[in-house]
Amino acid sequence: MLSLSQPLYFPKLVHVGEATFKAWTDTKKKTNLYKLDWSKSENFKRSNFNDWAKRHKGISQYIGDLPEEYDEWLKDFTFAIPSHYMFRITDFSQKALAGWCARYPFDTAIRELCLKPAISYIEVAFKLIADCPYDKETNYFYRKDDKILIAHAALYKFWSFQTGRGLVEDHADFNRLEFISKMKGALAPPDKYRAAVIDFLNSIKEHQKALEKVYERVCIEKNPTGPSLGEKTASTASNWRGASLGNTTSSNADNTTIYFSKGGNETESKA
Repeated sequence: MLSLSQPLYFPKLVHVGEATFKAWTDTKKKTNLYKLDWSKSENFKRSNFNDWAKRHKGISQYIGDLPEEYDEWLKDFTFAIPSHYMFRITDFSQKALAGWCARYPFDTAIRELCLKPAISYIEVAFKLIADCPYDKETNYFYRKDDKILIAHAALYKFWSFQTGRGLVEDHADFNRLEFISKMKGALAPPDKYRAAVIDFLNSIKEHQKALEKVYERVCIEKNPTGPSLGEKTASTASNWRGASLGNTTSSNADNTTIYFSKGGNETESKA
């Protein structure tokens, strides 16, 4: 039985300015603009990967948590997030951290069941962000065909190396994308929309093949040492830190202290 889960590390929402949308009649109304800063979570994942790789012969190449072309595409987005959206993004990510870091002294099946609310909170938090991409060219919300991919790409990037490989696509709601990619006939979405989904899924498959090559080297070892990358164990949990999206207040839950700072600074979870 496992009673300790590995804390999560969210990207930071960094405030980069304000926007007054030309479509609004109230010209005094402004919305804050943010970018997702993944740098600390990426550095953390890379460091953890390198520590893990040292325990296995022949492992040296770090494969990123998202295909490079989509990683750059995702990082390039600016998000116009209204205050009522930000309140819920903060609230849900805080609840996700508290739920994920709580103690569940049950067998594996029940423990995974108890983690479902936290996983759902994370999904909603990222989908709220993905509902607010800003298009500088039109000075309004981004409305191109590939908008649907933002939430799924962010969730895939978030969960990569933070949970078991077999769960990443599930947590990133890839079932929805698979369904869209196979739709035909009158109910099928526009060709460009569907093509964007298919291209993304194909890129993810190639990314996973690259990861498999890394893990194959581990599988052929006679006596590999240490836990697998992303495995949740008490020994590895102490080496992980959690950070939440948001920028409001502080909260205590069980043995987890979650700090929020004004202006999108990182939120830390300390077990």
